[in-house]
Amino acid sequence: MMHPYLTQFLKISPVNVCVMFILVCSRTFLIGQEVIYFDDFTTQKEYYNSCGKHGNGYYLLSNPSTEYIGILSLDKYIDTKRNFELESKLAITSGDANQTTGIIWGKTTNSSDNFYSFSFKKSYFAIGKKVNGNWNSSIVPWKYTTLIKEHEYNKLTIRKIGNSCYFYINDELVHKGIFESFYGQSNCLYTTPNSNGYVGYISIKYLTNNTGNPGNTVNTGNTVNTGNTVNSGNTANSGNTANSGNTVNSGSTANSG
Repeated sequence: MMHPYLTQFLKISPVNVCVMFILVCSRTFLIGQEVIYFDDFTTQKEYYNSCGKHGNGYYLLSNPSTEYIGILSLDKYIDTKRNFELESKLAITSGDANQTTGIIWGKTTNSSDNFYSFSFKKSYFAIGKKVNGNWNSSIVPWKYTTLIKEHEYNKLTIRKIGNSCYFYINDELVHKGIFESFYGQSNCLYTTPNSNGYVGYISIKYLTNNTGNPGNTVNTGNTVNTGNTVNSGNTANSGNTANSGNTVNSGSTANSG
């Protein structure tokens, strides 16, 4: 039985399968990939240190607590001498304007004292790190952007190439910096307390060559992204159901358009 807050995020058809196959093959040819881990939540698995629920094609990061972060941990070894990519699609569907979701990587195992994070909330993103228990957001403090799509899946990508690290939101480069060594090999997806966040997929892979253009121009987020736009009408939609496309729909039934 589907979760009542999300009847359907993705509809599969032969046409969609063919299109996805072509896109995956094209990207593999251009960049070159060696998959470390991939999960689109279409099959049930056991997840370490998880706070949420597996659905059919999504994972619900549910955190009703006001004290703890809802988390989905993936302890997968990444050889940081090689080029690699971490990527996930995440959506926030409940909580106030400050509710946050994102990727944690390079975290010390069995400890929350040291890690890096790439996060977003409504109209803002940040890249930070925690060192010896002290939070430091100096990589990119909370910064306004128009790239975040409210109540929709937003794709976060972290790509390490050579000594540089590239950060993307919905395929737009938002920051380029120097790659910093991992504290550990724990990688997580998270949502802040008293919120629900949905995960469409998580992907970790090596990039086996450098033919993929990492992008040289940082999108400052001052220009509206012309991708899928939510038609919100005049009233904020407060429901919890996602439609079958990229938009989280407030109604109780999925939009099958």
